[in-house]
Amino acid sequence: AGSVIHAMSGEQDIRKMGGLWEKIPITARTVGVATLAIAGIFPFAGFFSKDEILGQAFDRFFLLWIIGFITAGMTAFYMFRLFFLTFIGYCRADEHVVKHIHESPRPMVLPLMILAGFSVIGGWIGWPEVFGGENRFERFLDPVLIGVMPETGTVKIAHHAYAKEILLMVASLAIVGLGFWLAYEFYCTKRVAPELLASRRPALYRLLLHKYYVDEIYDAAIVERTKDLGTLLGRFDANVIDGVGVDGAGWLARFGSTLSMWWDKWIIDGLLNFSAKMMQLFSYPVRLLQTGLFSSYAMLILVGLVILLAYYGHHVQVLLRSVR
Repeated sequence: AGSVIHAMSGEQDIRKMGGLWEKIPITARTVGVATLAIAGIFPFAGFFSKDEILGQAFDRFFLLWIIGFITAGMTAFYMFRLFFLTFIGYCRADEHVVKHIHESPRPMVLPLMILAGFSVIGGWIGWPEVFGGENRFERFLDPVLIGVMPETGTVKIAHHAYAKEILLMVASLAIVGLGFWLAYEFYCTKRVAPELLASRRPALYRLLLHKYYVDEIYDAAIVERTKDLGTLLGRFDANVIDGVGVDGAGWLARFGSTLSMWWDKWIIDGLLNFSAKMMQLFSYPVRLLQTGLFSSYAMLILVGLVILLAYYGHHVQVLLRSVR
């Protein structure tokens, strides 16, 4: 998928692709091998894993085998649908994208080629006994599981007859062939137009188009509720933690400092300044006398002497008059 998206300049909608078989041959052929493997075509790796799963389900839970059997057909259908819409037919991309379609560089296609090789031969390690093989991978965990509780350990079930095993393989290949044929008719030959079926069953088409609304339900139930929780926690942080806690503590600190500054300025400093002003007021007469200048002191002595002489001279005159 990454190689195709790279070749299509970032386009991811397969409905806007098509005709890439010759334009990106290495990517197209490796995806083709992967499609055959995932769909479960013999002898690709996916066939053996699918056969093992369906065989075990048939032995133990028939209902699960039915579900797996139908799922195998659906898997083949959507994988070949992907392949046909992407690589077969005409290119539905816009002109600008078509001009820049190119094969991916070696660091991208080399891993694809390695994976494609394992998609072909990787399942041979579990070659079924009905074809003369020995499924070594099936017993890979036997040394670990032997001796544990029966419900979690290796459960020994009588292996079904070869005829039944071959019949199950044929059935799985038949359902895969049905999925391939439906995808071929819908998206390659266009004998059956998907648009026509969609117009006849619009409700079913919308249900399938929206993937049973799983994404919408998940968004509504999980994603949006998670966003709501994040928004609620953000508001709690802004209004309670920051508002009441941090901002409230800051406001209390500012209020306390303002009150302390007012108390210091008008009460503590005010009383000191008031005392100083009173001392300044009451010391004013003294400061008039205590100037620190010698001439002022001499003048005061002279004035005092004059007043003293005037006082005693007046009393002397009064005394002399009384004597006469």
